[in-house]
Amino acid sequence: MSVGARIDRLMRSPAADSLVPSGATAVTLALLLLHRALSGQAPGSRQALLLAAIAAGTGGMERLGVATWRRLWRDGDGEWEHLVHGRGVRHFGSGVALLVPMLTLAGVPHEGTTAADATLVLLRLWTAYVCYLPLALWTGFWWGKVLAQLNGVRERGN
Repeated sequence: MSVGARIDRLMRSPAADSLVPSGATAVTLALLLLHRALSGQAPGSRQALLLAAIAAGTGGMERLGVATWRRLWRDGDGEWEHLVHGRGVRHFGSGVALLVPMLTLAGVPHEGTTAADATLVLLRLWTAYVCYLPLALWTGFWWGKVLAQLNGVRERGN
């Protein structure tokens, strides 16, 4: 079974509604706490609230990602669906979902080589991927609709 098929099976499972967002929240919170510990920052009450809010935000975005995946990631029966869901969402959208988080590394200073800096890079990549997944899939959907319109292909029933 391919990686894409495994991800699709996970995202479509009934447990994904709670498991995937909870996992994203846990990973984000773990990376935030690890960065705080490695950088030597003293714990503070407001800082804990901020860390929890950021972690909950990534969980919320991943919940949106599950819903978006279920709606847009599918095989197309007709030519319109092949262009929109196949070429747009599966090819363009997934490519953008992988490329954009890598672009977040362009803003990372490369002079630091501490463990805290490495954790911060991982945190940036993780949050960029989690938060950009639903946006990238919708971008692919609209890109596919443009492709269909430019090729004169109409949706069935319209």
